[in-house]
Amino acid sequence: MTLKKRLLGAGITLLGAIALLVSVPVFTQDQFDPTAVQPRGCDPAQFNCGYNPVSQERFAAIPPDDATKIRHRGLPSSADLSSKFPPVGNQGQQGSCVAWSTGYALKSYHEKVERNWAFDSPVSGGQGNRVFSPAYIYNQINGGRDGGSYIHDALGLMVNQGASPWAYMPYTSSNYTRQPSSQARNEAKKYRASNYRSVGGQDVNAIKSLLSQGHPIAFGMSVDDGFYNLKNQVYDRNSGTNYGGHAMTLVGYDDNKRSPRGERGAFKIINSWGTSWGDNGYGWISYNQWIRQNPQAYVLYDRTDSVQEEETEPDVPVQEEDEGGLQPPAEVTASKGTYADKVKVSWSGVSGAVAYAVMRAEPSNQNDFQFAAYAYSTSYDDASVQQGVAYRYLIIAINQQGYSDPQNSPVAEGYAGSGGNTNTAPGQVVGLSGQVKAVGGGGAVQLSWSEVGGAQSYQVVRYDSRREQWVPLGTARTTEHTDRNPPRDQEIYYSVRAVNNAGQGEWANPIAVSMGGTTTAPGIPSGLRATEGVYRNRIEISWDAVPGATKYYIFRYDYDDEEWYGPAESNTNSFTDDDSSVASGAYYAYTVAAGNSAGESEFADPVVGRANPNAQRGQELGPPQNVTGQINGTARTITIKWDAVQGATEYYIFRKE
Repeated sequence: MTLKKRLLGAGITLLGAIALLVSVPVFTQDQFDPTAVQPRGCDPAQFNCGYNPVSQERFAAIPPDDATKIRHRGLPSSADLSSKFPPVGNQGQQGSCVAWSTGYALKSYHEKVERNWAFDSPVSGGQGNRVFSPAYIYNQINGGRDGGSYIHDALGLMVNQGASPWAYMPYTSSNYTRQPSSQARNEAKKYRASNYRSVGGQDVNAIKSLLSQGHPIAFGMSVDDGFYNLKNQVYDRNSGTNYGGHAMTLVGYDDNKRSPRGERGAFKIINSWGTSWGDNGYGWISYNQWIRQNPQAYVLYDRTDSVQEEETEPDVPVQEEDEGGLQPPAEVTASKGTYADKVKVSWSGVSGAVAYAVMRAEPSNQNDFQFAAYAYSTSYDDASVQQGVAYRYLIIAINQQGYSDPQNSPVAEGYAGSGGNTNTAPGQVVGLSGQVKAVGGGGAVQLSWSEVGGAQSYQVVRYDSRREQWVPLGTARTTEHTDRNPPRDQEIYYSVRAVNNAGQGEWANPIAVSMGGTTTAPGIPSGLRATEGVYRNRIEISWDAVPGATKYYIFRYDYDDEEWYGPAESNTNSFTDDDSSVASGAYYAYTVAAGNSAGESEFADPVVGRANPNAQRGQELGPPQNVTGQINGTARTITIKWDAVQGATEYYIFRKE
């Protein structure tokens, strides 16, 4: 009941009620003082306000999120995640904004979404068991001085170590050197993130897509007097003095939000300057001003508990119907004048896809995509073309249950030229992927990518985080390269570009590969396989050994129960499922994650296996695994390799013309 109704109900006249209401004091936000949140060095001379941007080369080395690679249609007009964020805090005069935006805001949001617990932030008088400490992050990444930090360092720490609840390492703006206790570190292990990706500051639709899917964005940008003095309006222009970089978190957007200068559409921000700033600690920045600022932005993906927790389950295997459908290829390219008689279309592979539909649009109607062909690899040669005519292509991924949404597929344009394949530089490499392999007592990284039309060779590079530059690894004549001496105990970044006599193509979007160790969780197991009908009463599961892994966790999916069971544990890269239930001959799906003292990997893509109650006593041979082919164009030969099959004495090779 409103105050007005309560007063009228008590017999007070309307005039008296109005008089009483007018006499009630109006409560407003406290006046915001910018100097109360400015660290030493946050001034026009030093530009040191807490957020340190990285070089463009370093930012480009961070793998971009898939949302930046696809088209976005039908996005909702608004999204707001702020109800799941903790109470707005105040960093004070310490340069810890990066840790506030990533640890306190972002990580607290992730765990709220996962656990649906009530916040108990010390900001509001709570104990701090269900919000996360900025001090745990900032004090480990600031180099022992209050000089700010990098967002990617904070995100990397949360991937490798996790984040400690505030209660185990309370924040104080006067202490930036105290290191975490062993108890805080042990608690942090419970709250590790999975990985992080970069998001270009110019890609408004990608950011909106991520926010609409429940993924907040950590970012940094320069701040000025206009931003410090922002109230409940939209920040849409630079004004006054520029003080330096500050980190915050995007929590939503509204396409219909209007700024003072009439710009339509804005992102919503949670800040760490207390509730007297902006609109009770939140603010808005117009899309256009966001683009002008061009922030370095990141999305962090959380992991849901440890794989050892009972409530943690892998995704439903691809053999089950997936209401969300397949994702489209994240990358698509088409040759531009490389060939006189065709256009080569290449794309990145999609997990779970068994085939692809190549769709082509004619120049006369560039949005009318018609079926061109099916493809069973990640490239297709379109020979039904005319020289000098530009065609547009998109790719649809297909499996037994359905296909990807063509509206979300990237579109590539290509054409046939009048010259040979040496007159035009090759296109960008797409489909770059890496698998960690155990070799002897160490590890290697096996890289592969889709073929690029007109490429004569490929340059392979690895990012050196110590020197902060890309270093060459070698030249490949095929679409594979093995890094036999990768750095240990860290996440490693790779890129590749195609080369021919006319020049070099664009570098591939970088990928990240995890080389496990004492502070880094191992990579995802590859080569997972399960026997199908080989044994009467058991199913053998095996996978490639993962460097840095000390244990493996195996899960089994029962299609009748529609449930995952596990984990079972193995100290080797194999497991025998001889549970009595498998003797029925029913199909089961399996997945595995690798683990060590630093944490666990993500799950491998599931595979399906079964026992065969009618199997004879003689051993039934399984199919060869890891079949690969390598083309030698000069010698006009193809070399085929595969893993040996136990018990086999000879092999038969078939070729389909």
